[in-house]
Amino acid sequence: MIFPKGEVVHKHLSTSYTNLNGLLLSLKSEDFSGYVKIGFLDYEALLFMDSGDIINAIEQMGDRKRIGQRAITNIISKAKEQDGVISVYHLSPEMVTVLASTLKREILYKDLSTDFTSLQRLIDRLSGQRHTGYIEI
Repeated sequence: MIFPKGEVVHKHLSTSYTNLNGLLLSLKSEDFSGYVKIGFLDYEALLFMDSGDIINAIEQMGDRKRIGQRAITNIISKAKEQDGVISVYHLSPEMVTVLASTLKREILYKDLSTDFTSLQRLIDRLSGQRHTGYIEI
């Protein structure tokens, strides 16, 4: 998963000795905005926080992804395991809102070939339809 890093608050805290629930409570008391990243071998997760509240989450296990409340529950449980790392990145509340909302995306076109598709014409078409979103290349 590729997301802007923002300002590093904590980096590479071991899940062996870091209590995620305690960390989240501390961030809540600070009205933190940004995200908490949890990583294990073949597992990556992000908890998006705005003003101290978790507003969305995503976890990726290999090719599978999960978002929303179910992801939040799984992430908090997974962070209790050993051999993982936790990092915390500060972002503006506006940026957090944008990133968290992109998780609820609907794919309009998938796997378009550049042999048959003009990127500029695609952008023009989406602009004409007043589409809001992004293009993943």
